[in-house]
Amino acid sequence: MRVAEIALQTPDSRNRYIDLLRVVAIAAVVLGHYFLSVITRDGDGGLNAVNILGIAPWTQYLTWIVQVMPVFFIVGGWSNKASWESARRRGRSYADWVRGRAVRLLRPTMVFIGAWFGLGMVLGQIVDATILDVAGRTVAAPLWFLSVYLLVVAAAPLMLELHYRFGTAASLMLIAPVAVVDGLHHIADVPLVGFLNYGLVWLAIHQLGYLWHDERITSRIAAAMATGGLATVVALSAVGPYPISMVGVPGEAMSNTSPPTVVLVALGVFQAGALLLLEQPARRWLQGPKVWKAVIVGNANIMTIYLWHFTALVIVAAGLYLFPLMPDVARLSPQWWVLHGVEIVAYLVGLVPLVLLFGRFERTTARIAGPSGSVAAIIGVGLSSAAFALFAAGGLSATDAFGGIPWQATALGLAGLALLGASSVRSQ
Repeated sequence: MRVAEIALQTPDSRNRYIDLLRVVAIAAVVLGHYFLSVITRDGDGGLNAVNILGIAPWTQYLTWIVQVMPVFFIVGGWSNKASWESARRRGRSYADWVRGRAVRLLRPTMVFIGAWFGLGMVLGQIVDATILDVAGRTVAAPLWFLSVYLLVVAAAPLMLELHYRFGTAASLMLIAPVAVVDGLHHIADVPLVGFLNYGLVWLAIHQLGYLWHDERITSRIAAAMATGGLATVVALSAVGPYPISMVGVPGEAMSNTSPPTVVLVALGVFQAGALLLLEQPARRWLQGPKVWKAVIVGNANIMTIYLWHFTALVIVAAGLYLFPLMPDVARLSPQWWVLHGVEIVAYLVGLVPLVLLFGRFERTTARIAGPSGSVAAIIGVGLSSAAFALFAAGGLSATDAFGGIPWQATALGLAGLALLGASSVRSQ
């Protein structure tokens, strides 16, 4: 269906602001990653990637804006609540619902992974194993989000029951354990306990989307959330013991994201409040046909853009620096900042053909075919989540394995797909 037809058929009841936020958030993720990535040549002509946060500390304050993962989970909470309530009205089971939600994410992701496996086999015959390993780790980094989000989706109906019963208190009940885990992990130095916050933090932020969908948050409450959330971020990071940066900084002993901390919850509260204050003017603006068509196009390629944007960076950076096309200038000099802007534009241009080529896999719609039952669905989600966690940690290249493929993660992913029936998906 053409974009113009979709725009004309959009019902007035649709909250177009939710769609806009997805597009704005993915744009912030891509531009943020491109801005933070600094590519340099070493003395042997090889490429190194460093994080600008480590060489220009003032840029760490910018992460308070470009760290938009809380927005994805807030919007996810709104959407998952709407989808689950619609599924219940139509008599659909939990298994069908969770499989449908999961497969929409899995289909383009497995195409991405498979394409990189094929590319890795070719590159393994051409480039040094170390370069291939770095590339494989770089492009796999975004998979952490899917590892966490799949579990949050699977837990959404249960968390909704808590929301129906306790309302705002359900969100607050998750924040105290986050602070306790922070203390055990960072002060008492209890090993592994910090991993609990990968669930607690993102569930707490996801829960904010339920409150938004219920329209319980008035403009006065939204203003209090924005003010209080920002004040808490400042108190805990700029003044308190937590790092200023909302993403990891190489060399720092503590991170607000790995594992996530209570500061990230405060950032989510701030962002939720600010977004709610902007909702009504934004929804009026989105009635414009040109604006809405642009949002439709962006939403149709969200996962593709997210998955492939680091691949564009790797390919373009290799072309710019290995040939070489970029002059050597003093890092952080005025000339360097201009050239860095040119790099970012080049990365965006390099992303376009990848989106055009692979975006179709995100938009495929059909009926789900796979095992039925809640247990199979939950196990499928769990296996898929574990696979993505391993890919994100170890990369998509295993130079010491047969075919250069990380088979342990791949086996888990294929088992998860089999249980979820990810060969096809029905839109929800």
